[in-house]
Amino acid sequence: MTQLSSLKKIAQTPLNKKSDNKLQSLWQKIEKHQKRNASFTKKLATNYQQFEEVVLPYEQTQIRWLSSKVEHLATFLPRKSLSENERVELIDWISEELGYLQDHPFNSPEEFEALNKRVKAQLMMSQEQQLDKMSSAEVELMKASLNAEFEIDFDLSDEQLKALILDPQKIYEYLDAHEASEEAEEIDEFEEDDETPFDDHFFDDFYQRFHQSDEEDKAEEQLKHSELDKLFKGSQLNKMYKRLASKLHPDKEQDSKLKQQKHLQMQVLAEARRDKDVFAILQLYLTHFDDDPTFDKATLANLLPLLEEKVRNLNAEYRALQHNDQIETLVWRKFKARSKKMVQEGMEAHCHELDCECAAIDGFIRDCTTVKSLKAELRARINDKNAFYDPFSDFEEIFKMFV
Repeated sequence: MTQLSSLKKIAQTPLNKKSDNKLQSLWQKIEKHQKRNASFTKKLATNYQQFEEVVLPYEQTQIRWLSSKVEHLATFLPRKSLSENERVELIDWISEELGYLQDHPFNSPEEFEALNKRVKAQLMMSQEQQLDKMSSAEVELMKASLNAEFEIDFDLSDEQLKALILDPQKIYEYLDAHEASEEAEEIDEFEEDDETPFDDHFFDDFYQRFHQSDEEDKAEEQLKHSELDKLFKGSQLNKMYKRLASKLHPDKEQDSKLKQQKHLQMQVLAEARRDKDVFAILQLYLTHFDDDPTFDKATLANLLPLLEEKVRNLNAEYRALQHNDQIETLVWRKFKARSKKMVQEGMEAHCHELDCECAAIDGFIRDCTTVKSLKAELRARINDKNAFYDPFSDFEEIFKMFV
């Protein structure tokens, strides 16, 4: 039998002191990683709390101003004096702002949908006006464009086509119905074809080879779980678990506060047993009992891989904490710095930028009140896009010079 009397001393051993005992080394590493993960989780929470106090009000103010800007721009959609290019640019502009608001982590989905609904009403009014002015030739050109875009024949009347254009969702419903009809025809043709290049033996052999590796993986996983079940049912670990469960059972406690504490500890123990978390069970045991556990060599040999897996899981958890898409992590990545003072300065600078942006939106709404003023804004946007520098635009002329 191997007695782990050194476990009591592990917590007191300096973490930088190398130990020849692999169990001690793993134990120290797990404790170190747990503290690291807990510390980083606390850092995320503290950083986000500071963000909520300092920055979040400015983010919410920016959302309100952007929503006001979108609504203001949408009121120009039905204006008949806009040219086609200007109307397209206005729709692109509104779409950009809506896309930003939709992806904004602090924007309410309900408020966004309400705004989107109001914009769609203005857009529908504009489209109805445009469709009423379309000639039959223009309608046919539109139909040809749709046929080329989706590579099917839109067999619709002029009025049906206009209704389709007014509600893009109906286009996708039409496409789905068309696709379902084609699939049904293909199935009928397949069933009528009696000749097949493959016999049943081919499909059976393919199925067997395809699933062989999957079955091997399942068998290996089942063997692993079977060995773990044996380890926990027929070893000192099982005795430790039962002894802990007996001591931590909340029904044996009369004091309400202690009863709640034991209830939480019992949950931790149950989860450790379910997840085959040896470290958690040993930790609980050493916390509540003075004696060190004793294991035979076979049990100890199985414990080491489990502790190694615990180390890997803690490292994976740490990477996930750093690189996930949770809002707390995103905020930490944006404002992380070498000191608390620098974090504060970064947040304050961001608030100033948001404040300036809101002031600019306020000025735009107050100044852009006529179609004439909007046209100037739209022309500036169009010119900016057209002025985008293409590094290959002069390639042909340069090539001619050398030839």
